[in-house]
Amino acid sequence: MQVQLTLDSALPLPRRPRRRIPTLWAIASYWAPLGVFGELDIDQPHCFGCSVVADILDGPLRDRWNSCTRLLDKAHLVDHALNGLDGPQNMVALCYQCHRAMPRFSCGPDAIEWVRSGGRMTLDWLPKPDAELAPCARSGGSHAVADEPQCRNRLQVMA
Repeated sequence: MQVQLTLDSALPLPRRPRRRIPTLWAIASYWAPLGVFGELDIDQPHCFGCSVVADILDGPLRDRWNSCTRLLDKAHLVDHALNGLDGPQNMVALCYQCHRAMPRFSCGPDAIEWVRSGGRMTLDWLPKPDAELAPCARSGGSHAVADEPQCRNRLQVMA
């Protein structure tokens, strides 16, 4: 027996659940006790990369961080398009310039290292135009063979 579906008889597709992006405060309070970014000063909202400070001094700490959405972006460490999670463990607070300069990473430790090294202030993360490519053992991406121990996926720089 053959079933024929028409537009009228087709069942509606299930709706994708709404993404829940954490607040800047949730991101900062997640990373501060871990010490991954050194002595992360949670008392003043700032970019995790270049350390530019948002001059917001009034109100409770949580409100100061969350009111910086025009100055700080919530950036994925592992790009969302590469199946990066939307939780605070995969996000950092970056200024607009650092977020635009951040390469697309498929490997979390590489992204953390990029942020720790100064974000947009780090020029050695620029792609090498004549680099020989090899598959990355950890992330499956491509990178320069000379950089294989670091697993830096530099060749996918965001436009």
